[in-house]
Amino acid sequence: MIAPALARLLLRAALAVGAAFLLLAAFFAALPGHWYSLIHRQLGLGEFPDAPVAWYLARSASALYACHGLLVAGIALRPQRVPWMVALLGPGNMAFGASMIAIDISAGMPWWWTLGEGPGIAFFGAFLIMLNRLANEGRNAS
Repeated sequence: MIAPALARLLLRAALAVGAAFLLLAAFFAALPGHWYSLIHRQLGLGEFPDAPVAWYLARSASALYACHGLLVAGIALRPQRVPWMVALLGPGNMAFGASMIAIDISAGMPWWWTLGEGPGIAFFGAFLIMLNRLANEGRNAS
């Protein structure tokens, strides 16, 4: 078992790393259109659909991930100040990861995409739950 002080440090680090990954999505929100098409082809997904809804969904999903990254980065700075938010992030990520698995399967995404996205998000949520419990061990004892 790890000490609560170490768990708090690891929790902050995990939140910061998670925020950094999420903030990378800001780059994709502003990516030139021909880059989207090139990446789509390079991933073996065929031609990127040239339709307003496809461009809207690609860019808005990236912007939303980046916005979520800003929130997680703020929480990472001082998680002890917003314990209720930390407590929500774990189960929230687990539920989101499970929903992404279902979405990826129903959308017909490649197996490597499905295995890399949803389970990773869900695992991150479980990791946050574990670290948060260890970080708060002994604080609620009467």
